[in-house]
Formats: sequence, C-alpha cells, structure tokens
Amino acid sequence: KKMIHYYLKAGDPKGFFSRFMMVHMPDEIVEVSLEDDPIRTKEVEDAIVVLQEVSQQMYQPMAITLKFTPEARRQIGLYSTKQKRIVQRSDNAISGLHGKAVAKVVRIAGILHHLDAVCGVRSKGDPVPADVLDRAINLVEHTNQWMGSLVGDLDDEGIARKVLEIARRLGKPVSYRDIYRAWSTKTRGMISKETVADAFAALERAGEGSVDSDGKFTAA
Repeated sequence: KKMIHYYLKAGDPKGFFSRFMMVHMPDEIVEVSLEDDPIRTKEVEDAIVVLQEVSQQMYQPMAITLKFTPEARRQIGLYSTKQKRIVQRSDNAISGLHGKAVAKVVRIAGILHHLDAVCGVRSKGDPVPADVLDRAINLVEHTNQWMGSLVGDLDDEGIARKVLEIARRLGKPVSYRDIYRAWSTKTRGMISKETVADAFAALERAGEGSVDSDGKFTAA
C-alpha cells in the first residue's frame, strides 16, 4: 500500500500503478463452516477438476492472432475515444490508468474468448464477439473505478477532505489515532502520522479548523 502511495505521489512516470488491476476485498470475509457439508464438498471437488482441465487446455494451444467482429471493433473504437478524452483532462496517475485501459480490455477479451473456446462455447478461430468485449470492458471499468477511488483518498487534497469529514462527524478535537480508527480499512495503511499532521495544518490554514498545543484538530 505504501508503494501505491509512492507511485501516486511521484505521478506514476513509469506506469507501474496504471498497469495493475487491483480489486478491493469484500467488506465481510466469508466464514468457514465448522461442519462438513457433503454436497458443498462435492461441489468444490468438481469445481477443482474443471479448473484443472481448463487450465491445462489454456496452456496447450499455439499462439494465435485474434480478430474482432465488426461490432466489437466499433465498440473498442468508441471505448478508445472515451479513454483518450479522459486522459486529456486528468492528472498523471488517473491519466495513466485510463491510458492503459484499452490495452487491458483487449488482453482480457482475448483471455475470455479463449476460455469460451476451451469450454465449448465457440470455436477458437471465431472472431472475438461484442459480448466478450462487453465483459472485458465492465471488468476494467470496475477495477479502474476502484483504483481511482484510491487516488482520491490518497492525494493531499483528498486526505484533507477525509480528515475534515471525520473531525466534523466525531464533533470533538481529533488526534491521529482518532483519524486512523475512523479511516476506511481499505486505505488505512496508506496514511501516517505525518500525512495526517500535514492535513491538520492545511485545514487550519484554510480556515476549516484549528490545531491545539497537543496537535489535535478541531473542525470549525
């Protein structure tokens, strides 16, 4: 998480942040059953067999050149135009994220198309259809939205807004510990005492509150 923060602060000049597809963890972890369920156990065992078979077939074929159907080509063209417009009006981190989006979509569409072929949905030589491209676009858009939310939480302005929101909600002088406890667990590891102290100082300069001698911030 700290490395993500570093890449965002540096403007992601090498595109490390934008090349990844990070997906947030669910809010609640599914608990493991304390009792054996024969039906559930059989379902899991069958799924493992299918996964092994599909994985083996995915690695066996020779490299092929995939083509898109006319409708899919039109879709990727429109999506590409949309991403270019976002890049033109975004900062470095977000710009890189959307700049890599089309390449991610094409790669994922190829994987999904190949999986469909392995599972018998269509022939390996068929062009990639529009519905596969839709699935790829939806996946990339979902991950981009999540990663974009990290940028909003982690830039200086985003942290200050979040700190102010927490201070107003708690309605009392807040310390770093108060902010940390109230911060989203998804991005909690990316803040530090220094970043929160900087946010306190920035908010005080902006007239949004005051910092006392103990370093605690009170929202105006």
